[in-house]
Amino acid sequence: MTLHKQHLISNTSGLSIKPNGNYLFRFVISDKLKSFFNRFEFKKTYKQDFYVLDIIKDVEHIKAQYKHIKKALLSNELSKDKKQELINKFLSDNLNKDYEVAVIDLNNDSIQNKISVTKNNLNNTVENVIKDTAKDLLSSIGLDINSLDKNKKKNLILKLKQVQINLFNQVIYLDNTPLKAKRKTISNDITIDEPKIISVNTAIEMYQKYYEDTASTSSKTYFEKINALEYFKAVVGSNTSVKALKKSDIDRFVHKYLQNKPKANLPKYKALDIATIIKMIDNNKIQEDEKIKPNSINKYYQHINGFINFLFTDGLIDKNIAQVKITQELQNRDTLNTQDVLNITNHLKESANKVYYKMFMVYLLTGLRSNELWQSDIIEVDNILAFNVSGTKTKEAKRVIPLHSALIDLEITKNWLDELKLTYNNCRYITRKLNDEIKPFLNDKQTLYSTRHWFVTELLRNDISDNIIDVLVGHSNQKNLNKSTYGRDAFTISILKDTVESLKIIV
Repeated sequence: MTLHKQHLISNTSGLSIKPNGNYLFRFVISDKLKSFFNRFEFKKTYKQDFYVLDIIKDVEHIKAQYKHIKKALLSNELSKDKKQELINKFLSDNLNKDYEVAVIDLNNDSIQNKISVTKNNLNNTVENVIKDTAKDLLSSIGLDINSLDKNKKKNLILKLKQVQINLFNQVIYLDNTPLKAKRKTISNDITIDEPKIISVNTAIEMYQKYYEDTASTSSKTYFEKINALEYFKAVVGSNTSVKALKKSDIDRFVHKYLQNKPKANLPKYKALDIATIIKMIDNNKIQEDEKIKPNSINKYYQHINGFINFLFTDGLIDKNIAQVKITQELQNRDTLNTQDVLNITNHLKESANKVYYKMFMVYLLTGLRSNELWQSDIIEVDNILAFNVSGTKTKEAKRVIPLHSALIDLEITKNWLDELKLTYNNCRYITRKLNDEIKPFLNDKQTLYSTRHWFVTELLRNDISDNIIDVLVGHSNQKNLNKSTYGRDAFTISILKDTVESLKIIV
């Protein structure tokens, strides 16, 4: 895909490319209109051989139609029948194309009979065929099917049959059920309790594919990431299950094998493979002046940290174990000044994708870490809207941050956050796109994370106490552990709201 095409797609809200190369346009239906649409979101697929400009033209036409319909339905000037007629025409005009699968009546007896027969055929697939598939799958992660005992072989075959049936179910019901119904697991007669095992090698391949598809970095950065992952894999073991990884494994990798890693450009190490270098580190053969510098250590760590975050966000591991801090330098990022904020907001206001501006303002006026936005929901406490950060590891990080009035003016509501999550279910992608959007206005030590530094710095300038700031940003108070542990509830939502409102911003 050309850069021009990528740019056009990324700047068209709701439009993305599916893994099969087709294009997908989707948006969340307004709560007040869901009953008329009988669905939670609108989705339309375009074949990959369509011209992108034609797709974008059609997408913008649909957006305009939807805006018109929304206004008409909410005006209360139309009868219920007229409203439904309007919706039906909209769906008929925009969904029933030759490249769309028509919605069929799955309750039809004939259809149900055919579905039942197909499921039986899938369930009765010749075991030798399934066994060959199982053999290939195990081989891809370095395992031999003959190394499994009889019961595990049987369970694997049953599992593959289950996968077949589930895939069939998903295809059948994909465009015929609401979003919430799709999320429910479709039950069948086969139940397997065997845990899914993903090796470090397989997980790295998954991460590499994700990174290649979503990242927009230089080839130098890409190869640095690959080298870091190969080094990590060699240390922890290629066939090690990612679920078996512990924080101690990450600590050991960082403090022993990263901090003692020799410089790659030294002639005596250029021809050595990773296994040999690891053995030399184990035997303390690396001289102090031959070891990589803190900057390089931090780069390696950041690449591994990205991989661990990928595992955690995608549910491949239960806990985010990448919590090591190597040096203070890793955290040494510059804050944003007033002019930086003005430059960025002025640019984002003109951006084709309006979500960038709202996301940036949210990060700026909440002090949220980039991933915490996706671990939050918006709640109302004593008539005050606030971000409820709950999906975090530490007790301190679980917190409530009142919405600044400037965010309320931007229509940042519970619905906005829900729609954001539905529209951009790949949180890393849209966050990275936002970071790329603001990068031209940042120096080498500034990132999206600098919004958090701005939040803290501005509160300190307003003479806000450290204890209140710690509560808002989710820090433990190392100077007074009693206040950190027991005093957090002393700050009411009203006090926190007044604190947030002390932030003055001109945009």
